[in-house]
Amino acid sequence: MRFNILQCLSFIAILASFSSVSARLSRRRLPELSELSIRNDGSLGSSDELYRRGLSKLSIRDDGSLGEGAAYDRLFRRIKISAVAAATRKAAARVEATKNGKGTTSNFGPKTAKHASTQAAADARKTTKKQNGQAKFGAAAAAHKATTNMPGRKQQFKVPGGGPKFTGKDARKAVFDSHMERQANAGKSKTQLKKSPLKNFGNSDHREPQPNKPHDTKSINHMKGSGHEFPLGDPVNKGPARVITQQTADGHTKFKGVIAHDVSRTAGDLGYNDHFQVKPTGSKRK
Repeated sequence: MRFNILQCLSFIAILASFSSVSARLSRRRLPELSELSIRNDGSLGSSDELYRRGLSKLSIRDDGSLGEGAAYDRLFRRIKISAVAAATRKAAARVEATKNGKGTTSNFGPKTAKHASTQAAADARKTTKKQNGQAKFGAAAAAHKATTNMPGRKQQFKVPGGGPKFTGKDARKAVFDSHMERQANAGKSKTQLKKSPLKNFGNSDHREPQPNKPHDTKSINHMKGSGHEFPLGDPVNKGPARVITQQTADGHTKFKGVIAHDVSRTAGDLGYNDHFQVKPTGSKRK
């Protein structure tokens, strides 16, 4: 009976020793990973240390080993290579896009060819428009320089009936704008010309002359024939005043004067739409 007890105790001791060895061997394997993060600042250390600290997250670092286990080394290499390759492709795409223009990532293919053709056509239109604009400005400047009878810059034009005042400088600018508008109107249709602020001026008779000037029957009495009118001040929101110009027989332009509505008249007055010449005051010095 004593022998059997000793045998049992020995068998139990052997089992306990085997269990301890198995436990130590099992702790040599790293736990299954539920979450990985990539860092660049150190190594993992041993699996026993991870067990002692009770860690559930592992850090994969690109400058050290992954610890025990070839599977983790392979995983690290795949992650590192994939990240580097992706960064390289992204950098190359940015460089290529910069070379080819916004939105283009290749020098080949139908999309790039179409883009190049479209861009070339747009550049050509832009160049042509710029050249046309310069030519029109030059022609308007030459016509303005050749315009005669211009008012002095500091002269004043007072709209009748208590209206606003304009300077000779305002009138000269309106004349220049009329030259620019004439250049812009070249080649336009009749429908488009109706929208232009540059209008024909027929110098029509007054329907109701001013009481203090009963013999002034026309807008500009000394003017013969027709001319052109252009708003003085704002060409879009036309005010009461206009500058009048006329082409002469030798082809240059002559400033004929400023005309304006009598702003004291209302819509019910007979001469509501009459225009009267506004004589300048002040020095005519340029």
